[in-house]
Amino acid sequence: MPLRAIIDNKEVISTEFTKDEWTELRKSIKASVEKIILPCCGREGHMRTSKLGLNHFYHKATDGCNYKPESIQHLTAKSEIIRACANNKWTAIPEYVQDDWIADVYATNGKREIAFEVQWSRQTASETHRRQERYKDSGVMTCWFMRKIPKELTGWYGGEKPGRELPIFEIFEDNDGELKVKIGVHNLALFDFTNALFKGHVKYCHRYSTMIKQLVEIRFYEKKCWLCDQVQHGYHLTHGLVTKCGEELHVDEGLWENHIGKHPAVIKAVRDFQNTEEGKHLIIGDIKPRFSRTERMEYLSFGCHYCDALFGDFFNFKESFEVVQNKNLLSYQTEIDFGVSFTPEDEFPRPHWCYSPNKYFCCTKRY
Repeated sequence: MPLRAIIDNKEVISTEFTKDEWTELRKSIKASVEKIILPCCGREGHMRTSKLGLNHFYHKATDGCNYKPESIQHLTAKSEIIRACANNKWTAIPEYVQDDWIADVYATNGKREIAFEVQWSRQTASETHRRQERYKDSGVMTCWFMRKIPKELTGWYGGEKPGRELPIFEIFEDNDGELKVKIGVHNLALFDFTNALFKGHVKYCHRYSTMIKQLVEIRFYEKKCWLCDQVQHGYHLTHGLVTKCGEELHVDEGLWENHIGKHPAVIKAVRDFQNTEEGKHLIIGDIKPRFSRTERMEYLSFGCHYCDALFGDFFNFKESFEVVQNKNLLSYQTEIDFGVSFTPEDEFPRPHWCYSPNKYFCCTKRY
C-alpha cells in the first residue's frame, strides 16, 4: 500500500493531499480524467482511505507486482515520519528506490541524506546488518524503527548493542492506537521523536551522567550498635540519582568511599534535618575514616554515636533493602546540589541514546 504515486506525470504523496483535494482526485480518477501510476511497477493503481483516515494508494490483487502489502501501522509510521521531515524543512520521499536498496522514507536537506526504515514485522540481525551495509556503501545515514529488535542487537544474551553506526529504536503501538518510540525512560510519539532527532535533542553517549541538582529522599531508621548495644539511627537514600536523560542510576550501590550517603552534601542535608523540630530526636554518629579489622584498611565509614565503633558497609548495605521498602519510616525530601555530575560506571560504560529537550546530555561536558 504505497503512499507515493505518479499522476499527470508528477510524483505525489497521498498524505500531502487535503481532504477536499483527495475528494477531487477521486472524482477525476472515477471519470477517467486522470490515472494513478505506481512507481514500483509502472502499473495502474487505485486510491483509498483507511478506517483511521490515512490516504494511500494500492495495487490490484492480481497485477503481479512484487510490492509487499503493508500494515496500517507501517503506513501510519511512514506518514508521521514524512510529516516530521516537512516540519524541519527536509524533503521526504516514501518508498524511495536507489541502487540495491528501498527506503521506507528517504529524506534530504542539501547534501545530507537519511533513510528511515520501519520494521513492523520481525527481521533477523543478519538481515538488518546486510541492509545497513547497503546504505553505508551509498553514504546514506539511517534510522531504524523496529517493533521487535533482534535479541542479538539488544546488548543482552551476550549480543552486541548497536551504536551510532546502527541507530535502532523500539517502536510500539499504545492502547490508544498511537505509535510511540521508546528511548530510555521516555515514550515519545513517533512524530515528536523524529522531530527531536532533527532538532538535535537525541545524541549517542558512551556513559550515563547524573544531574548536578537532585531531589532526594532520605529515610531514617533505628539500629543498635553491635559493640555497646546503644540505640541510635542510620539513614539511606530511597532511590538512585537521576541521569541527565531521566534514567535512575544506583550510585548508592557502591561501597566504601563511593557510597553516595557519605557525600558531604548528603551529610549536610542530614545534619540540617536534625536541626529541625521533626528531626531533632535523631541520633547519628559521625561519618569519618575508621580502620576496619575485617578489611584491614581504613575507609570513610558510618559509626556509633556513643562508642565510635565502625558500622561496616556490607551490613549497612544489607539494611538498606528493608529501609527503602518501609514507607512508614521517617523520611526527608530535599534538593541537594552535589556540585558535579557523577559517572560512577567509568569501568563499565553504558553507551546509550540520550534524549534531552534542552540538549543537556549525559555526554555534555559543560554541565
